[in-house]
Amino acid sequence: MFKKTLKVSSSEALTGKDKKKLISDLSKFFDVDSIKALVEKNETIVTKNKLSGSKMVIYTIGDAPIFADATGKGDLFPSIYAVQQCPDLIKSVEINEGVDNLIIGGANLMWAGVKDVKALGPFNKDDVRYVKTIDNRIVAIGALACGAAEVGTGVAMFMLHILNDKLYELGPKKTFSPIFTHAVAKKEEAPQKSAGKEEVKVDETKTAKKQEKEKEKKKEESSEEEEEEEEESEEEQGGDDFVQFFGGMIKKKPAPGAGPAPTKKTTTPAAKPTASKPVAAPKKQVDFDDDEDDNRKKKGGKKDTKAKGKKKDEEEEPSKKQKGKKGKKAKESESEDEDEEDEDEEEKVDTKAAPSKGGSIPTKIMDEYLMEAFLTALKVSLDESDLPIDGQEFFSKHMNPCRREGINLDLKNTTYQKMGKFLQAMTKQGIIDFKESKKGANPQIIKVNRHHPRVADFEPVVSKSSKKDNKDEEEDEEEERYPKVDIQELCKIKSQIATFFPEDADQEKLYTQEEVQNVIHKYVNTNNLNEKKFIKLDEKMRPLFWVEKAESESEGEEEGEGEEGKKKKKQKQPQYTLSKEELNKKIEDYLVPYHKIIDLQTKEEEVKQGAVKPLTIITEKVHNKIVTKISGLETFRFNIPKLASTLQSKLSAAVSTHHVKEKNAERTELTAQGNVLDQVEDYLRDECKVDEKYLSSTDKVSMKKKEKTYGI
Repeated sequence: MFKKTLKVSSSEALTGKDKKKLISDLSKFFDVDSIKALVEKNETIVTKNKLSGSKMVIYTIGDAPIFADATGKGDLFPSIYAVQQCPDLIKSVEINEGVDNLIIGGANLMWAGVKDVKALGPFNKDDVRYVKTIDNRIVAIGALACGAAEVGTGVAMFMLHILNDKLYELGPKKTFSPIFTHAVAKKEEAPQKSAGKEEVKVDETKTAKKQEKEKEKKKEESSEEEEEEEEESEEEQGGDDFVQFFGGMIKKKPAPGAGPAPTKKTTTPAAKPTASKPVAAPKKQVDFDDDEDDNRKKKGGKKDTKAKGKKKDEEEEPSKKQKGKKGKKAKESESEDEDEEDEDEEEKVDTKAAPSKGGSIPTKIMDEYLMEAFLTALKVSLDESDLPIDGQEFFSKHMNPCRREGINLDLKNTTYQKMGKFLQAMTKQGIIDFKESKKGANPQIIKVNRHHPRVADFEPVVSKSSKKDNKDEEEDEEEERYPKVDIQELCKIKSQIATFFPEDADQEKLYTQEEVQNVIHKYVNTNNLNEKKFIKLDEKMRPLFWVEKAESESEGEEEGEGEEGKKKKKQKQPQYTLSKEELNKKIEDYLVPYHKIIDLQTKEEEVKQGAVKPLTIITEKVHNKIVTKISGLETFRFNIPKLASTLQSKLSAAVSTHHVKEKNAERTELTAQGNVLDQVEDYLRDECKVDEKYLSSTDKVSMKKKEKTYGI
């Protein structure tokens, strides 16, 4: 299917809504978990590429094509790159040894080449599967030619996409390691399930303990009710005892005349009151031994034992009973709480690092993590050479690598919500200066106050060595976006000046302009044609380099003396002479420009006729919107998709890729929303190291405005 070169006509990054629709469409045909692992992540940018002259659509992540839509109507199938990363995305067909060479050569898979038909399981016609060798190397993606009931000796699979075809060459041409398989996912889930079972066992033991405690409490309550009933029966008989436990002797002192308040009921029947001689009611306090005191504490505290009137005792008795019951219930609830706290001591964790019930870290704690990463980045990662820097770039390249291990910084879970608001707050505190570096540009971090107490006294949570490793990786990624070419400007000589070169010189040879000039100046020196600041043209040079205009000017330079003879003659240039600079300009008329492009990675050289086409940046108005167009990137061997994504993040503007057809070739053009001409030019010159002589910028919008102002 992919035998011809694929020409992409337009590319655009999918929005969140389009990305969700793509995931839902893919989930109808392929493994859902694999699709989520491959596409669903927020940081994954999926690009939709339309091909010129075809309805086919190719979806890519970075450089790698992952899915292709053959008709543009949802007939999707994965690429080899996608299956390498998620082997469970579709099922496989294993082939015999040596069959892979035939498939890569362009043949369809026959049933004779399938290693084990029974291992395929149930299948239907047009089911998409990938073809793998005995050593698990993926060589093709294809569609089954028939169902399981129709297996014969003919074609087993029609190949949709094979190794090293044009779709494969559209990607990085390397083998990806798997990022998701069901086998690995099950192993990770196993310890979680066992941990869940242990938690259930712990919960069962806790409930059993609580049930036993409840039974004991019920028994105690029933025994207390029986004691209260006995006490009420004693009160009805009118007998109250003052019992003193003193040295093992029990003294009973009844008072029939004035009944004192009951002090303590005894649990034994021998403690019932009996009548005796009347005794006056002195104020006397009853003492208790240690055991009796403990029993009284369980029932609600001490009772008043002063001798009072019988009516007063009867009025006070119900209130004392109620107080005693309330005291018992309060103590029981306190003991329950203490038991539960003792059981849960092992499950306590640090609240600062623990997520809330909703599964997310509390906002205040996330604010602390954000501030911690910010201060660490200022001390460990951000150098003065990095300034000025965009807020989002500072977050992704400096703050995120400097976060505490195991913590994901979620700006939406902070009080700031956005990076801009956080940096504005830091500006108010005097830690940084966050403002526009140029008029109309996005705000940037301009300056860092490293003497601020919060910065100076802060101890970083990330070591410098680990940060350097991350920085080296980022620098490697940055280098991939930059041009890696050497451009040499060359030329061929025309036949008119070939006489100045040796007779055996090859006219097809490529020279630098300086080499040609040296040959002619050598002829001048050999023939003694130098006259002070000028070069005298002999009969051989005069027809080539002399112009009549120069002769008339030299004659007109002479001025006569005035009436008084005070004016002197100006220095006259000798006839048929030129300065060295003028001669060099004349030599350029007899040169045919060429240029050589040397790829510094592959060491390949390419020679093209004509001067080097500059990298053009144009700002203009299209459909009532201002856009900035960048073209001429092919000469400098830019990685255009990566350059587009980099500019999109740096400019904070949408950047799209378009393919423009010309007479002899096709060129790629980037279009950024808004007037960002100065920012693009600065980035290409300062960071991408493009020579300024190869940059051509035109602001058509400003030119129109200037014309209007001049017309007033």
